[in-house]
Amino acid sequence: MKSQKNDNLSYETIHFSKAKDLWDYLSPTSNFYDEYNRSELVYRGQGNAEWKLLPSLFRNINNRSLINLAFKSNLTVNQVIVEEFLMLYFFLRSCDQTGIHVPGDTPLLRSLIELKDDALDKYTSHPDLWPTDELMNFLAMAQHHKVPTRLLDWSKNPLVAFYFAATSVFNNHLNYKKGDKLAVWVLNVHVAKHISGIKFHFPPGSISSHVSAQSGLFTVHPTSNDHSEIFNPVGLEDKIIPYEKMTLLKLTLPVEYSIDLSHYCEQFGINSSKIFPTADGAGLGVLETYNSSFAQHTFNSWKD
Repeated sequence: MKSQKNDNLSYETIHFSKAKDLWDYLSPTSNFYDEYNRSELVYRGQGNAEWKLLPSLFRNINNRSLINLAFKSNLTVNQVIVEEFLMLYFFLRSCDQTGIHVPGDTPLLRSLIELKDDALDKYTSHPDLWPTDELMNFLAMAQHHKVPTRLLDWSKNPLVAFYFAATSVFNNHLNYKKGDKLAVWVLNVHVAKHISGIKFHFPPGSISSHVSAQSGLFTVHPTSNDHSEIFNPVGLEDKIIPYEKMTLLKLTLPVEYSIDLSHYCEQFGINSSKIFPTADGAGLGVLETYNSSFAQHTFNSWKD
């Protein structure tokens, strides 16, 4: 274990060389929790330690983000909000067509999404009001059904973060090289909620079986107050300010130990079937079994 604090950053990074060391650091019996209240901490796993804490809507990965135009055409903040409205409208329409219940389905939600009563003008003129609380559960549902949103997933369970970090690696192992690391982020909600611009949403488990199975919650990515400002997404880690108590912590592990980390998760019942309690989760488990086997051959050569 090697700790690193960059003076230019407001969070500490701890590097681990073995999966067991990382596992033990956040295990239920770890003395890490002697200093921090367990109920105040949330976790996020990412397959690449270099990735920013950016929600799917704002990522620019292999030109696949629906808001990718923002990186090419200098979209303003209010133009991005228009795109968000459109995606939510299409999702609502698809839910109606398939008879799927929408959480918080009230006349107010319909008026917002269907652009009635000048709702769009209100939020494009005052982007700091977006997204409204009335839409949060609908956004959470959309997020867990593949719609890019400004919500960023976290979990109250560190094992869930381990699972996502590990499987993200070996499901895409051909994209990695020796020396790359995965990351598990630890965020202190009690401290972070007092930082201007950082907002949390704790959805009810009924929103999606995925949310409840993953002990999920979200940070809501902030937007500029200036509707005419050029959209420039900033990672949540860059919003953190120094504080006397730990607000954000980054734990890293070489990617070749991702399979070891997933094995620890499996021993404690954290796998695709648990994380995604549907037939999709069962099918994903099949793919993960094969992907981990293929990745193991590559990673073993790195350890030699």
